[in-house]
Amino acid sequence: MTRSAPANPRYAARLAGRSAVSNPSPTFARLPRAPLTASPVPELTSLWHDLDPGRWGDRSYPGNCSGSLIHAVLRYYAPADCYDPMTGSGTCRDVCRDLRIPCTAGDIHAGRDACERRSTGAFEVCWLHPPICAS
Repeated sequence: MTRSAPANPRYAARLAGRSAVSNPSPTFARLPRAPLTASPVPELTSLWHDLDPGRWGDRSYPGNCSGSLIHAVLRYYAPADCYDPMTGSGTCRDVCRDLRIPCTAGDIHAGRDACERRSTGAFEVCWLHPPICAS
């Protein structure tokens, strides 16, 4: 008989009313180097890991996404503009500013609910990274 394990032990522990881990610091597995390709962003692969999240946004913000990932995606697609409806600490907005890509950003903390039904226009890229609950 095999024993199954939850896909997200933090969520399973929260449902059970206990702490998921005694050590809150994350553990990372280093991925192999990306293969050499003709891509304009060779480090952008289907698996992403970067110890350096970049200088964008605020790493202490809950659910913060790596600015390096956003930077790579925007360099790859080279959009004329970008929309970030869950901007949080502003990581995507900061990356767009550095790449000189116009960015329309909003967040529920600033009175913009991404679930509201209203037209925001058309954009070439929408960076949609929902928040992650730490607890």
